[in-house]
Amino acid sequence: MKKTTLLLTIIFLFSIPLLADKITKNVDDQPKTGTINVVITGIRNNDGVVLVGLYNQADTFLKRNNYYKGLSLDISNKKATGTFTNIPYGTYAIAFFHDENKSGKMDYSFIGFPLEGFGFSNNFKPGLLSQPKFDDAKFNLETNCTTIEMTTNYL
Repeated sequence: MKKTTLLLTIIFLFSIPLLADKITKNVDDQPKTGTINVVITGIRNNDGVVLVGLYNQADTFLKRNNYYKGLSLDISNKKATGTFTNIPYGTYAIAFFHDENKSGKMDYSFIGFPLEGFGFSNNFKPGLLSQPKFDDAKFNLETNCTTIEMTTNYL
């Protein structure tokens, strides 16, 4: 009986480092995630909402409803703030527009110019006849919390 107890004790003691290593590996295998705080200023009024798209791929950037995550933000004092949570570390870009009439889509003039305010991460300002590319607005999330501040553009 004593030999069995001694043998089980030895097996148990030698298995602790293996168990601890397995637990550590499982924790390390989890992707690191963070929070992206969004602050949008320069909104011309408090009407409507600000619709924000967080993109994680160049080929889906600015394609309707192809964002990675989205937010609808209320406006107060001509400013909108919101938070994306549990976002895996990586490269992202943000695009937003001020949906003044809550139509759920950007309104354009008869010649194709935006009638509502818009903006991008890095405060990228596209040319009059061009759209930004993912690379123009991209940023890296590599800490547990980052804040992206953007200004609204109106034509």
